[in-house]
Amino acid sequence: MATAAAADTTVSLQTNGYENSLQLYTHSILNNSLEQTAHWIQQRCASAGIPVHIQVLPYEQFSQPGAVDAADIVLLNAITTNNREWSLMHVLLHESYGVHRFVDPVWLIELDQRYAAIANETDSAARSVLLQEVETLLLHHDALHFLYHLRHAAFYHPNLLGTEKINPYGWVDFRELSLRPE
Repeated sequence: MATAAAADTTVSLQTNGYENSLQLYTHSILNNSLEQTAHWIQQRCASAGIPVHIQVLPYEQFSQPGAVDAADIVLLNAITTNNREWSLMHVLLHESYGVHRFVDPVWLIELDQRYAAIANETDSAARSVLLQEVETLLLHHDALHFLYHLRHAAFYHPNLLGTEKINPYGWVDFRELSLRPE
């Protein structure tokens, strides 16, 4: 029975224009975790008859406009800060790899209106509700999937300045750190 279901899935995907390899773009990161995840996705898809080609770019290239234009799937890590709203909006709207690139144009207007409502909302609780609605919409339309969440925390001495600037790997730029005068 499972074999028939897999065959039906393969046929369905092939009739919908996926005869060629799906292009999965990701970026290099410490410990190659994204590359390992990309290979896991590739193996799962291969077992269903869906070929996936992986392209790993250095983050500096990956984050440039146009770098992932040929991608069918973009796999990235999203470093969140204490400002969850800003962190999620960054992932959604980044000009190079933002989720909006993968949204069906039919409902892109609605999504843009929701982004504007979030930007214009002054109440943080109301913004949070609006953002959750956008996240749910993106999940429902398969434009966004969270594969896993890792929780890391760093604690800094209160007199340490420069800790608000986080790089793509979740670290501060140690060259920018300084101590607040007492």
